[in-house]
Amino acid sequence: MKMLYGQTPDTKIDTHDEWLARVVIHPDDVPRFEAASNDHLEGRTSRYECEYRVRHPSGDWRWLAARGRCLRDPSGKPLRFVGSSSDVTAQRQAQVDKEQLEAQLRQSQKMEAIGTLAGGIAHDFNNILEQS
Repeated sequence: MKMLYGQTPDTKIDTHDEWLARVVIHPDDVPRFEAASNDHLEGRTSRYECEYRVRHPSGDWRWLAARGRCLRDPSGKPLRFVGSSSDVTAQRQAQVDKEQLEAQLRQSQKMEAIGTLAGGIAHDFNNILEQS
């Protein structure tokens, strides 16, 4: 987990608050991350699930997919959180690349349709001129 968050193996992180103090979550993702965390810790959801970006010491942003759940005492108070995180940066980038290619294809198809329309108009206009 420490490696996923850009921390060294010897970094001391014992509590949730220490973890939050060390990890830099992308500002656009903080509301979604906090809502998912709070909803689960307060018992409104049966599990925690969230995708968000964290900044590595290199300055790079990495996308993480995190899932887990709280183990609770008989009164419902969270005792421990168990779960996993995966680096999904490559999948996110592939999705962005795919969306860009699809947008380029749509633009190309529009230009082709305009070219076909213009060619048809020119042909009709030429026919009109020949008949005059």
